[in-house]
Amino acid sequence: MILIISNIQSGSVSCKKRLSIAKKLLTEDGVIFISIDDHEQSQLKLLMDEIFGEQNFIGNFVWNKTATAPALSKTIRKKFEFVCAYSNNRNKLNLYGGQTEGKDSPLLNSSNKISDLMIPKNSIEIRLPDGIYQAKKYHGIELLNPMKVVNQKPTSDIKMRGKFKWSQTMLDSEISQGTYLIIKTNKMSVRFQRSKTSAKIPSDLLSKSENDVGTNEEGKKDFQKLFKKTNFEYTKPVSLIKYLLKMTTNSKKGATILDFFAGSGTTGQAVVELNKEDGGNRNFILATNNENKISERITYRRMKLVSAGTKEYSSSPMNLKYFKTNFVNKQQENLESSLLNNLKTLVELKHGVDLDQSDVAIVTTMSEIEELELSKLSVIYMRSQTHIMLDRLQLKKIK
Repeated sequence: MILIISNIQSGSVSCKKRLSIAKKLLTEDGVIFISIDDHEQSQLKLLMDEIFGEQNFIGNFVWNKTATAPALSKTIRKKFEFVCAYSNNRNKLNLYGGQTEGKDSPLLNSSNKISDLMIPKNSIEIRLPDGIYQAKKYHGIELLNPMKVVNQKPTSDIKMRGKFKWSQTMLDSEISQGTYLIIKTNKMSVRFQRSKTSAKIPSDLLSKSENDVGTNEEGKKDFQKLFKKTNFEYTKPVSLIKYLLKMTTNSKKGATILDFFAGSGTTGQAVVELNKEDGGNRNFILATNNENKISERITYRRMKLVSAGTKEYSSSPMNLKYFKTNFVNKQQENLESSLLNNLKTLVELKHGVDLDQSDVAIVTTMSEIEELELSKLSVIYMRSQTHIMLDRLQLKKIK
């Protein structure tokens, strides 16, 4: 599981409780990202070290959050914000920063002894004009047989002599693993490249020029493609969350992403768009306290618009379910009754269904069991006490 949290108040008691719960929810190789400004960053680092352990600190990403910092600031015009990252087990991480072109390296080493190599014709690229290159000494290399080149490829295997880094056995092993060789000039110096492209380690800078991560201004444009008229401000860009998710789930495309400070729902949109781009099957859970009815008016509505599409935003259909939850005091006398009242919502969440229109049912009394139409059901939830009271005939009916 990957956790995304925004606008947290690191000094509050509730913050510590939430982060402690977050650690329990996080998988061993999961990552938690927290967006924080420089006023709270130092306190947050101390708190996260206490909860997750200093050894699991990944780093502070520096996000270029705006291109138009306030001009009226009395001190400095702030263009950046932090994204603090921790893992449950840093040793299990495999972060992805995108693809980079592989770099070639020389096969020659002047301190090595002279040896002979036979280079298979299909494992080398000759970046020279077509023609026949005679068997003779070149710059540090001796061709032992004439080399005919057609379309940057030799027509036969090449025999060379020189002070090579590798033995013939090592060369053959490297070639079998995808390494290929290059000759770039008529000096015939041979170079090797282990891969044309390779995964790179992510940078700690999050910006348009570094990794195509946008600013809050871009986030506002993302939002306006879905909502024509709104006064909602400071929504984060979809590109920021997508980059963080791609960094952590590129090899785990079935991951679950939880944002329990969901705000406008940017995380949900980012998950849907990333799945669409790379064929992933990631799931998301968005949670909010519904202050000023943000969950109903903004978060849930945004997800519905992402699913259905608008004139400016192509649809990304999804299974979407909206739940309301209440605080249950575990000290109250009628605790069982209160929990049962919330059971329906939890079961719907687990199965992603509407119980009134599905093959899943909940029964808490004997009379409810007698009214069941078993032929239409695949799963039945019941209290242990109810199950104990069933006689053999009733059990046989359910089975």
